[in-house]
Amino acid sequence: MPRSPRYNSPGAIHHVMLRGNQGRPIFFSDGDRVQCCLLIQEVVERYGHRIHGYCLMSNHIHLAWQQGTEGLSSAVQNFAFRYAQRINRLRKEVGHVFQGRFKSILVNKENDLTKLVRYIHLNPVRAGIVKRPEDYKWSGHNAYLGTDPVARLECDYVLKKYSDERDIAIRQYNEFIYSGIGCEPDLDFKMGLRSGIIGDDEFIQTIISGESENRESLDITISDLVNHVCTKYGVSEEEIISESRARDLAHVRAIITLLSRSIEGISIIEVAKKLKRDPGGLSRLANKLDKKCTISTLLKHEVISLKTDLLSIRYPANSHCNKSTSHV
Repeated sequence: MPRSPRYNSPGAIHHVMLRGNQGRPIFFSDGDRVQCCLLIQEVVERYGHRIHGYCLMSNHIHLAWQQGTEGLSSAVQNFAFRYAQRINRLRKEVGHVFQGRFKSILVNKENDLTKLVRYIHLNPVRAGIVKRPEDYKWSGHNAYLGTDPVARLECDYVLKKYSDERDIAIRQYNEFIYSGIGCEPDLDFKMGLRSGIIGDDEFIQTIISGESENRESLDITISDLVNHVCTKYGVSEEEIISESRARDLAHVRAIITLLSRSIEGISIIEVAKKLKRDPGGLSRLANKLDKKCTISTLLKHEVISLKTDLLSIRYPANSHCNKSTSHV
């Protein structure tokens, strides 16, 4: 059964969920949780995204994630890969830490963001871990109350929905959170109402009919990507999977890895397998190239052009669509 596409729209709010593989724990110490928070912060800053709420449970994570101009999948996959690397390294293990691809539900930020934040911050209460949300250390609730100086959340956007006066806004936020204790959530933040979307009929119809061009591509394969880049640079697949460390071949490998981050359904593991390289080494190559793109307009345009061409060749009927290509 084909996977549902993710809606890729700047400013969109997503309920992002990552679960441990086969329901296993993903945190083994408070140090793991601290590093998880730091990695999330690094990723959202790098991609220009925002986090409005979060909760770290023993075997899963909930995030109220607002997309910037860059694709959601690129950012979340970057976080998941780096966190999995850390856990496997510390525990001297290999394999998947998270179960499959992450899940995301598109949420109406004007009407339902406050409800999503409440749903996320009440997770420990619903699970019976604590009786009061402020007693749980690993959620964003205390950041909203102003009692957690460490957590770096985008609290102002939600608080201003209650009042322009911060003290009043915090009090009303807290009252709203507590009003949900002991009650069933009034929206299905796990599954969504239709096509992975939460909102009223007007919002859902607007997304489905008006923004389908912003969906991230699901049909580009790693073979498509490799063939396209190799053709553009005049090299063969045999050359890029060879042992050669020639600078031009390393550049092609970096391009492929960097582009894969913005294409739904292609993981760093798949790229590494295709190129017969270590995923960590490829990731470092791509990170260096990404940094170079920030200081070289010519290089940035080169990579953007490659991605645009790939999309237009693979989807000629949609080549006029406004694909997100500002980050590569």
